[in-house]
Amino acid sequence: MDPALALVAVFAVTFLMFWLVASAPGFVRRVAAVRVPLNPGPIAGLVAGSLLLTAVLRDRPAQAETPPPMIRLATPAAGGTPPVPSLRTATAPAGVYLVVGGDSLWVIAARHLAARTGESPTSSEIDRFWRQIYDANRETIGSDPNLIFPGQQLRIPKG
Repeated sequence: MDPALALVAVFAVTFLMFWLVASAPGFVRRVAAVRVPLNPGPIAGLVAGSLLLTAVLRDRPAQAETPPPMIRLATPAAGGTPPVPSLRTATAPAGVYLVVGGDSLWVIAARHLAARTGESPTSSEIDRFWRQIYDANRETIGSDPNLIFPGQQLRIPKG
């Protein structure tokens, strides 16, 4: 059981028991005989606390019941390197890359470097090259290099 829900249940049961005892006819006669006035302060506090706790818990986001699905990464065939996707499409001229869904400047740089050298580039080589791609396409991409859109045509520097 959710701890917050348990706390609400305890508040509700406590309030209900206090209300039942306080409203019983024998209780009222005994209190009147002792001449102790009934103080509504604790009852009002319980009601206010229960309402506040209920309002806070109602606005909590729901807990996920199932974990998100796992993503499987493709593994290259034994003894080979993963295939490099085509760097050009029929609509993009030479030296220009047409952005597709899922692309990032890092991925584009890694693909181009791998196609040029035939080997897997290092992280520092990819880092240098994606920054060169961004500098060459700053007007097309805008101020955020992490935000590129499918259909954009990016010039790929020779460097």
